[in-house]
Amino acid sequence: MRLALVLLLAASVAAVSTAAATAAPARTTKLTPAEQKWVRPMVAVWNNMNTRLQQVQGQLVAKEALLVGTRANLTLNITLANFVDCAAKLRKAGKPPARLAPVNTSMTAACGRFKAGSLLIARGIGEIRKARQKAGVGHIQTGIGELKKGTTQLAKARRQLTTISAQNPNAR
Repeated sequence: MRLALVLLLAASVAAVSTAAATAAPARTTKLTPAEQKWVRPMVAVWNNMNTRLQQVQGQLVAKEALLVGTRANLTLNITLANFVDCAAKLRKAGKPPARLAPVNTSMTAACGRFKAGSLLIARGIGEIRKARQKAGVGHIQTGIGELKKGTTQLAKARRQLTTISAQNPNAR
């Protein structure tokens, strides 16, 4: 059962880390000073989520990751907790400048998906602990699906920021 579960999870998670592999835009040269001030913490959150998405695949399939109380489970829980805290970290940046509102919307949507996915994965681990493998795997797979949707929103935010930062802020 353990091998089948690991193979199933590995296949499900592979797309999450692959889609998240690109880095956040490093250049923000055509942003106003106010936009640059707002975007710095946003890029930090983006990079943190991207890093966590790349790590979660290995953490989910690590030996004993689904056994509560193990070191591998703790590592996975820390990653899941970072996904849950994503929206709170975004709120610290405050209200975005008008041109960056779409980026904020996409990042907020991504954080919502990451939180939902993390909570489903945690629920799945709880079900597996109660010897309800089928329900547990179902929750984990659904949670991985939410992480994938969050990854799509994260990529959208990156594209938006790249496009906006290439535009002249005075051209409006």
